[in-house]
Amino acid sequence: MQIDSNYQTTYGAVSVLYYSKGQFNTAIEWAQKGSKKDDRDPYLWAQLGYCYNNKKDWKNAFTSFHKARYYNPSLVVVNEGLLRVHMYDYKFPDSAGYYVKEMVRPDSLNPMVYQTLGNIFAEFKEYQEAIKMFDVSLSIDSLNPDTWKSVGHTYQAMGKDTVAINSFVKAWEIDSTDANTYNMLGNLYFGLVRYQQAQYLYGKAIEYNPENAVLLSNYGQASEMAEDPLLAEQYYRLSLKKDVTYAHAYYQLAILYSKQHKNEAAIRELGEAVKFGNYSKATIEADNFFSPLRNEPGYLELIKKMK
Repeated sequence: MQIDSNYQTTYGAVSVLYYSKGQFNTAIEWAQKGSKKDDRDPYLWAQLGYCYNNKKDWKNAFTSFHKARYYNPSLVVVNEGLLRVHMYDYKFPDSAGYYVKEMVRPDSLNPMVYQTLGNIFAEFKEYQEAIKMFDVSLSIDSLNPDTWKSVGHTYQAMGKDTVAINSFVKAWEIDSTDANTYNMLGNLYFGLVRYQQAQYLYGKAIEYNPENAVLLSNYGQASEMAEDPLLAEQYYRLSLKKDVTYAHAYYQLAILYSKQHKNEAAIRELGEAVKFGNYSKATIEADNFFSPLRNEPGYLELIKKMK
């Protein structure tokens, strides 16, 4: 890969790429390199803020977002980031409500602002507030499938599966070619232990986005739960062909092989999952699917190296 070493936004784009893969430390390094080229770029500071936010480093997230806000106080993603920091951690002096107003103030008729606020409230399980925000968004633009998907996701989290399904169907009626709608419906049916329906919906998602590693892995997981381990393995491998760094597919392969008592293969795939993902030692040790591996030298060596 070649980059323009004199153009700070290129560093930001590379940072976003690593951020999307969950590799936050590397994303931070690239954003910091970009800010050295131009420390007045609010987007780079915002990118740093989101990286620190995902690492739960609230102090550095707060500082980075405020740097971004200094250079562009009306940037929605910056005020959104500060709102998230305040909802995660209440130690800072200014209130979360202030940033809600700051998000709305520049463009009070923008439905995306209210959709974003709804998503934030839903993330923090403030579901009634989330639904209120989605209602405002839909009152301005009732034909946005993404808002309907957010409504569906929120009702799903509230345990109101029928309303959630109806919301996803509304999104599908607006855009029947959106792979993400099928994927979200698939996730809902997967959670309802209706694996064949989930498998069908993931398959429809793949029709519209066949290069997506997440969709292929989801299809594999539904196949595994539908008691088709050969098909599951095939789709996990297809997922990794599309994205060799997709940690979740390695993790699912490790589980699959562990259940089949293919311990050496399971340890190999688990090592790849740890390499590319953010799995903690505690998470892996608590996962009962790896019980058959506990006394294997390779597993013990892997765990020893983890934090």
